[in-house]
Amino acid sequence: MIKNRNMHPGSQRTSNNRKSKTGFLAVLGLTAITLLVPDAANAYTTTGCRWSSNSVTWSNGTTNYSYDLSAKNAAASWASATQVNNMASSGGKMKVYDYNTGANGYDGYAWWTCNLGNLTSAAVTLNKYYTDRMPTTKKQAIWVHEFGHGLGLNHSQYSSAIMWNCPACVFNNYGYRTPRWDDINGMNAIY
Repeated sequence: MIKNRNMHPGSQRTSNNRKSKTGFLAVLGLTAITLLVPDAANAYTTTGCRWSSNSVTWSNGTTNYSYDLSAKNAAASWASATQVNNMASSGGKMKVYDYNTGANGYDGYAWWTCNLGNLTSAAVTLNKYYTDRMPTTKKQAIWVHEFGHGLGLNHSQYSSAIMWNCPACVFNNYGYRTPRWDDINGMNAIY
């Protein structure tokens, strides 16, 4: 009706526009947060391989007490925090070594053989060139990371996860030397 045409221009429209703009900005903000923050269930990644049992043993080829202790503590930390059992150094197809591979930029390595999703062997190593001067607790952080690969985890997207691409950095920045929540979720998803 003509009376409605004489309303203050934009009074109702402005109120609706503010609500629309506020709603749009809220949705836009939530979308941005969702895209920037990884979903906790998907932050870890796996190799697509697992041992046929969650009772995993390993062969200890460490060369001294500091490497032996830190490797045993690393294995025990996976066993106590996840559904992986028995992580004992009583022989097994996962070989654990420390040796000097020189100034190549890597504190540790892991290799594995996978056949149709099943791990058939793995090697977990620390590079003595870098790790000899590290305290046992920092070695443990690196062992935990490399054992994680040997059990089927790839790198995490979280910089506080032990499976982040630099476990020595996680130790330096946070003091962590055991699996964190994202590492635990990933391992429990595998086993």
